[in-house]
Amino acid sequence: MSATADEGYSLFGDRRDRLASCVERAREQFTALNMSNKAQIATDLAARLRSSQFRVIVIGEFKRGKSTFINALLKQEVLPAFATPCTAVINEIKWGEERSAVLHFREPLPDRLPAGLPSPVLDHIKQAGQSAVAPMTIPIEELEDYVVIADPTKDQAASVAESPYRCVEIFWPLELCRNGVEVVDSPGLNEHGTRTRVTTEYLAHVDAVLFVMSCQALASQSELSVVENQIHRAGHKEVFFIANRFDEIRPRERDRLIQYGRAKLGPKTELGEAGVFFVSALDALDGRLDGDEERLKRSGVVELELALARFLTMDRGRVKLLRPARELMTGLREAKSEVIPQQLAMLGLDQEELQVRYDRIKPALEDAEERRRQIVDKVNRHREILKRDVLILSTKQLRELAEEIPKWAEAYQTETEFSVLKIASKPQIEAIATEVAKHLSSRIEEEQSKWQAECLEPKLLQWMEELEESISGRVEEFLSHLDGVAATLAGVAQGSPLDEADSEISPMERVLAAAGGFLIGGAGSAVVGGTMGFSEMLKSLGPQIALVVGMILLGFTNPFVLIPVLLGGGAVQGFLKQGAMTNKVKMKVAEDLANRLRASAHEQSEQMANKVFEQTEGVVTTIAAGLNAEIATRREQVEAALAELRRGEASVAARRAELQGLSAEVDGIQSDVTELLFELAG
Repeated sequence: MSATADEGYSLFGDRRDRLASCVERAREQFTALNMSNKAQIATDLAARLRSSQFRVIVIGEFKRGKSTFINALLKQEVLPAFATPCTAVINEIKWGEERSAVLHFREPLPDRLPAGLPSPVLDHIKQAGQSAVAPMTIPIEELEDYVVIADPTKDQAASVAESPYRCVEIFWPLELCRNGVEVVDSPGLNEHGTRTRVTTEYLAHVDAVLFVMSCQALASQSELSVVENQIHRAGHKEVFFIANRFDEIRPRERDRLIQYGRAKLGPKTELGEAGVFFVSALDALDGRLDGDEERLKRSGVVELELALARFLTMDRGRVKLLRPARELMTGLREAKSEVIPQQLAMLGLDQEELQVRYDRIKPALEDAEERRRQIVDKVNRHREILKRDVLILSTKQLRELAEEIPKWAEAYQTETEFSVLKIASKPQIEAIATEVAKHLSSRIEEEQSKWQAECLEPKLLQWMEELEESISGRVEEFLSHLDGVAATLAGVAQGSPLDEADSEISPMERVLAAAGGFLIGGAGSAVVGGTMGFSEMLKSLGPQIALVVGMILLGFTNPFVLIPVLLGGGAVQGFLKQGAMTNKVKMKVAEDLANRLRASAHEQSEQMANKVFEQTEGVVTTIAAGLNAEIATRREQVEAALAELRRGEASVAARRAELQGLSAEVDGIQSDVTELLFELAG
């Protein structure tokens, strides 16, 4: 990368390390203050910060030059790239002092393994028996033997569907990866299984999306559909569009192509026209390998690298640091304004008086436990209602889709036709059936995506709002009840400075902070903003849940699953006997598909409803953990004070002096974090 890009990554790394140092210092103070929950949160935050990476995913359809483009970014030929691209597995490229590769296997494996798998892989799978296949380290110099389709004449989407690999991790001492960037390369979004996995396993956890297209066929409808229905819906509005193979366009036609690409793709990214890049990945790669600076500059890749570095370090990097910084400040405010004054106040009592107060508030703590159970039960009841509603909505939707399928087939004009002069043959019938099945699958996918946006997402958002309205009052009462317990223990009236620690955040945010994160799933989510409250956090989950749920139907409509079923059972022979024509094959495929969808509508809907229930599990577990932590904190503080009082006056005096020192240390950490927050705001 250029010096400017390197400086951006270096600045982010410096700020990340400063924040991690503050977190580790705070952990020591939290431990000394008997704030075990906050100490554990600080431990987790420090680990996440130290291991924080920028994840960049490079996606696109087959034969767009993704592998060559990634090699250009990496400045080395790491991935195999041929004139007929054949990558058959998702590659995760990461920093490693030594070059190595680790294969990860799908679970379960495909029913049918492709021919040509290396014998070590077959032996490894055989050794696993009925168990899940463990990851397997392979020689890096033999990578091509594993990640490239053995039969390049075979349909690439079909070969990817048959692959036994989930992904391969490639470790390499690359400059870009040393800067903390991990690059994910997917085989091609034409294949349903790949698109589903990219959507559900990667998009929600990456920092940037680079969509590679070809200047020879720029911005096809299928590509734009993926952008709108998967990428945008996963929360990525700032997409980097890479118009590759610009060098293959005649000079006189380049200005027109640039205008067309910017007009077509600019509105699809919040980066605008600045997010559309016309490049030659091959020129960039060869320029770097040959030391040809002029060719590299002409490739257009350098400008892209600078823009990507700015986006990662300034935009995504800011979010990555704001979240843990805000979380840390919450703990520091609690230590300074509540815990230290409370401990000092309790140490001012004699042991007998504090024990009496503790015994007095034990029923109140038991009452808090009951309040916690009631809140959690209420959340779970809301989840059950949502599950039922999704089941009803999705069943209705799928049955309506089944009624539309024959209409779509009737209106569709196939590209494949029977020869007028020849009797219909089995290959002709299979070709038409395959084409129609792919078309109908695409239509189902489009309609399902529309339903997600217009029906499922609004239902999820409505549920989120009703949930917050339902429990926020109870949570506020719960916290007020516990604050009263703390006031009773310390002998400080409610409304005192002890309450100031939480004045800047809502009760729900306070509970989430006690659970270890303002965001369900932790601070690692790449898309959602870092300064959001509970309400905004819940709303951000709606589209993500809808996206994951919508992917379920893709498995059902996968042409490589559908076509063998639709052509099975003697269907082809039946067509031959009937002297089938195009329309007859077309309508038969539609009828069979519609019947399958009707028959499985309830089963598919149950899967969707169960997935929604599963995806909302994080809401209830986070709330429950936060409420538990609030109760545990009250017990810990009084028991620590009682233990100190039992040791005698000298120990109490030493502890009071220690608390004064801890207060000064907390002030210093707060000052350092505040300075960093000002830098991030600038």
